[in-house]
Amino acid sequence: MDTYSCAVTRQEKREETELNQLPDYKFKASRKTKSKLPLVFYKPDNIPVKLNAAALYREEALYQRKAEKELHRIEELLQGHKGFSEFIERQKKIQEKELEEKLAKTEHQILLGKLSLEEAIMQYQNLIKENSKKASQKKEMIAKLKNEYMKQCLKEKKKRKKIIDQVTEGHKNVKTVQAKLRKTKQQLAQEVAQEIKQLHEKRLETVNEDNKRKRERIHELRSIESLPVIKYQFIDFTKDAGHGLIGEMSLVELQERLLLLKQQQKRDEEEKRDQIIREKQAKMNKLLEKAEQIAMCREACGRAAALKIEEKKRLEFHTPKAVSQDERNLQLKKKIQEMMAQRRQQVDSLKARPQKAKPELEPWLRPKTPFEERHWKILEESREKVYKKLQRNTATRAAEQREEYYVSALSGAQPCILRS
Repeated sequence: MDTYSCAVTRQEKREETELNQLPDYKFKASRKTKSKLPLVFYKPDNIPVKLNAAALYREEALYQRKAEKELHRIEELLQGHKGFSEFIERQKKIQEKELEEKLAKTEHQILLGKLSLEEAIMQYQNLIKENSKKASQKKEMIAKLKNEYMKQCLKEKKKRKKIIDQVTEGHKNVKTVQAKLRKTKQQLAQEVAQEIKQLHEKRLETVNEDNKRKRERIHELRSIESLPVIKYQFIDFTKDAGHGLIGEMSLVELQERLLLLKQQQKRDEEEKRDQIIREKQAKMNKLLEKAEQIAMCREACGRAAALKIEEKKRLEFHTPKAVSQDERNLQLKKKIQEMMAQRRQQVDSLKARPQKAKPELEPWLRPKTPFEERHWKILEESREKVYKKLQRNTATRAAEQREEYYVSALSGAQPCILRS
């Protein structure tokens, strides 16, 4: 067995170029050519990509894992374990069983959908009957409510008459109440005027006190401003301030020390920069070596994958058997047929006994106007278009999923059908 046979098959054509310099990739128009190898479940991807350090490390780890797995498999074969061909045959049988089960499940789901549709139609017919009963009950209730409403209106009229009589009696006693209100308002106005005078006097006293304080403060400030001020003060930068501190120094000494510190910092920065450049160069050399190793591994994986595809071509794959009829599906079909027969019987019974519709009680059965007929026609056409679109989408999606599943089963990969 060849190493790296577990890799995914991908055709790659790479030109031998230096890894330090990136080549200028130009766009070339794709020409339709018949590929020698059959298309598998993935799309071919030959776009040149510049790998960064993380991608190189990941790919190196991936190829190391693959190599370890392959060595482990070879050791097991040498020790006397079974080969890979028996495993493939077993996997084919399992996949065929899974395919049959999935097809049976899909048929079961379709039948369940049909059954639910029949049940919904039956429920709709029962609803129509219940609604007709409820409508008659509502009409009786409306008549009762009308009678009760008339009785309540009569009671309210009597109450209004009583209230009007009480209001007329109250108007007679209004003049006495107005005289009392005037007296109380005059007393309140006098009390408020006295309180306002007192507050005004207090406010004047506080304002006078504040003015006195401000005058005294201004007098103090002017006396301070009249004193003479020393404008010029001579400082010696070579002497200390004379505070008696431990680390005290003059301005000149401080400037010199700062210059020395800056020079030392520059030296340290240059040393760090040189060290970083050396580390980067070493890292780049390592990455270049890894990139060369990865390129070699890719070539080996491509060759192994091509050999694997040729071997798979020789093998004869069994076509998936027809779906065995399930007991559940047969029972569902019988149930659906019974439901359809019941529904037809109900429809026939309704047609046999036509009821005359009263125009007063059932206004929806009156003859439609031309505008209404046009409106209903447009609605029906739009619904039909939407239903046809849904049917096409579901049919194409189901066909695509079946083709993908069949191709993946032939290629030996795990199938993955998406459920919308």
